[in-house]
Amino acid sequence: MYNIFYMLFLTRYIGNKNGKVQKSSYDIRTKQVQEEHLKEETEKYKLDLHIPVILGIENKQLEKQVIDDIDKDKNNFVKELKQATNEYMTPNIPYFLESSYNIYNHDFNILSFCILYSNYYGGAHPMSHKICYNYDIKLGKRIMLKDLFNNELYKSFINKEIEKQIINRNEVVGYEVINAFKGIHDNQKFYIKNRELVIYFDLYDIAPYVAGIIEFTMPKEIF
Repeated sequence: MYNIFYMLFLTRYIGNKNGKVQKSSYDIRTKQVQEEHLKEETEKYKLDLHIPVILGIENKQLEKQVIDDIDKDKNNFVKELKQATNEYMTPNIPYFLESSYNIYNHDFNILSFCILYSNYYGGAHPMSHKICYNYDIKLGKRIMLKDLFNNELYKSFINKEIEKQIINRNEVVGYEVINAFKGIHDNQKFYIKNRELVIYFDLYDIAPYVAGIIEFTMPKEIF
């Protein structure tokens, strides 16, 4: 059922030191993305971060917020890496922290991109952390999932669609690999790609590690 909730979503948001900045860049309509590449290697750890630097936003206060939001998360991961090497170092096994990113939506009204951090601080396997950043360019602020809709019913629509997709995926693999979904929450992680809403869950959120970071694309017709 294609109703006012998704219409609102479409019309409001989708339509209408150690590092150095690389020379390569590309335009996002009125914005520009450059890449900051931080690389460092010691006997204890390897650091290799590719971080987007988004410039050219007309609202300079918002541009600063975007940069600050990225830097805050980046600095936290770097701090965590260096603390881990000092406190929990596994002999002869270097720790690492690396990242990559994708710019998913770059319309005039909304900017949506994600940075994927991967790290290893000992244990059975590395961990991945996907952090997505969504901004309303016109309103000049970072937005949450609830900001895309004008009614709490959106949770019901999304939950039903996710449950449907989970059943289909579990049938494909032959067992319940996704087995811990309890519904989306107020701080639900998401991004917007090619004018479509994508809901995602971190490692272990709703499935075992082997399932990875799980994503669900929401078809327009469910709203």
